[in-house]
Amino acid sequence: MTKLWNRCGDCWICIAFLLCCGSLSARSLATEETKESQPAAQEAAQPASDTDPKAEQAATEQATAEPAVVPAMEPKLSSGRTIVQIVDGLNHPTGLAIQPETSILYVADSGNRQVVRVSGDKAEPAITDFPSGNSVTDGANPASLSPGGPLSLLFLNRETLLVGCGAGVDGVATLRVYSLPADNAPLKADAAKSTLTLPSIESASPNGDFYALATSANSIYATCIGGPQESWIASATRNDLEISALDRFINTQASVEVGNPAGATISPHGYLVVGQAGQSDAATDSLLVFYDTSTKQPLLKLPTGLYDVSSVAYSARKHLYVLDRAKANSSEAGLCRVLAYKSGTSGMRAERVAWLPGPTAMVFDGEGALMVAVVGDGVSGQGKILKIPAEEAL
Repeated sequence: MTKLWNRCGDCWICIAFLLCCGSLSARSLATEETKESQPAAQEAAQPASDTDPKAEQAATEQATAEPAVVPAMEPKLSSGRTIVQIVDGLNHPTGLAIQPETSILYVADSGNRQVVRVSGDKAEPAITDFPSGNSVTDGANPASLSPGGPLSLLFLNRETLLVGCGAGVDGVATLRVYSLPADNAPLKADAAKSTLTLPSIESASPNGDFYALATSANSIYATCIGGPQESWIASATRNDLEISALDRFINTQASVEVGNPAGATISPHGYLVVGQAGQSDAATDSLLVFYDTSTKQPLLKLPTGLYDVSSVAYSARKHLYVLDRAKANSSEAGLCRVLAYKSGTSGMRAERVAWLPGPTAMVFDGEGALMVAVVGDGVSGQGKILKIPAEEAL
């Protein structure tokens, strides 16, 4: 396997490998290929340190052993420093977004069927009275975290907020577009200026829950989870602030043979990066997949060695981070940074940054701090928002 090292800003980027479109078989990279020709592989990981194999093995074993020392229910950075709690008293928070211009944090307080804004250490209602949905009892997917209500949030500008919702009693999930009032007066859920749903098809129920949202200049992408037939990435047309034509875009189960697409983001080079959560069991089957949205093909499919990837995000330093819900093994739940790795079959490893109790969503603010939503054990309404300060230099 040929590797290239290129200078990108202040960070060294390792081009580990590129997976061929369609077949997903590995293809070697020629040494003369430029940085621009293979951006997906560059964005997949930052380089691991140049240590010998024995040192690498020792570091891996130490990282594996540490969760027994640091309890999962006590949020803790790998450095030993305590993580700041911003607000508690939430019920299954599953989506976060920072409002442009104001830098105010909004939270999808799913179990309480509302969207809240965080002011100081309090959560104030922003959009309320979302309809009740059918509680998801299938333990094989991350949707079982939520009894219904809003799941994902995305700002297009200061006033325009997209809310992805779980399936209602009719089994249909909705993508709602809101214009937030300047005086921050709470809205009712049915005050959306537009509501989009996926068309029904014979081979699937209406759709899975809209668990994560991402946007490019011309499209909105929504991950749909809820079972093998609902493992889709949906897309809608974006014309500035107008959203239309929501439809199924990529069948992830058929594309990469792992279901439940959860986290989603757009990479620095414009690729759609999706965390495929896989089954919510003891299997560490989660994937990171880089999709070319022009062809709908997976360019890069990376086994993560994690249980249930629930969120993906890039920091301002262009480092890629993932949350692992690890529902079957809570001592492994937390935040990881994706690194290139010389040993191993995938060419990447997930470096532990923090242990977190049931992490479901994250967002970086403009100063480089990371906000994380956690649900605790997922059944007792222990929802909180935690903050990893900018000083940690993620």
